[in-house]
Amino acid sequence: MPVNKVAIQLIVALLLLASCGTSVVPPILLESGRLVYPPESREANVEGSVLVVYDVSEVGEVSNVRVISSSPAGVFDEAAIKFVRTWRFQPQKRSGSPEAVQDIQSRISFTLEDGDASYLEFIE
Repeated sequence: MPVNKVAIQLIVALLLLASCGTSVVPPILLESGRLVYPPESREANVEGSVLVVYDVSEVGEVSNVRVISSSPAGVFDEAAIKFVRTWRFQPQKRSGSPEAVQDIQSRISFTLEDGDASYLEFIE
């Protein structure tokens, strides 16, 4: 028995309408300070990355920044934490209302050839 194309389109339309009431727009990064490469690491030609996790409040402020992992361990942790603390977001919205989000992860990379990196590179 063939499936009625109109029936499928109607079902899809109803599903889309039903999801509109609970639509979620994730946080959007609006501003950031500069990523500061630790001078001693730059002079020693050390590169690495730090995986951080943090929360974003209903007004877009970052809090509770912590390191999940880093390579090399401990070398760039403080610089990554300071950098993420400068971020400001448009908060996540659910059905148009702002809400807090916990445990967002971002990887901060420290590479010598990048120079001053854009904060947009760090949002995953």
